[in-house]
Amino acid sequence: MSLYEDVLYIDELQFGFKKARSCNDAIFALRTVVSHFNANGSIVYLVALDVKKAFDSVNHNKLQLSSSAWCPICIINVFRDWCSKLFVRGGG
Repeated sequence: MSLYEDVLYIDELQFGFKKARSCNDAIFALRTVVSHFNANGSIVYLVALDVKKAFDSVNHNKLQLSSSAWCPICIINVFRDWCSKLFVRGGG
């Protein structure tokens, strides 16, 4: 049992950071849903956002404060500790 298992909820539909789930599973689910709606005459609009670089520009203090209304303090403390160790390395 995980230390924070009682305060964390991971949706069954989440693919990231779960055992036996991968990007291929997410792609399969997406293709299945799009195919279903297309086969029934619907148009599907899709938006993808790559937030990998945007994360470095987030004000982590504000994010932590806004999370405190719904997130257990133990998780916020883990997140705060993690953010304090982040750094940006120039590309090249």
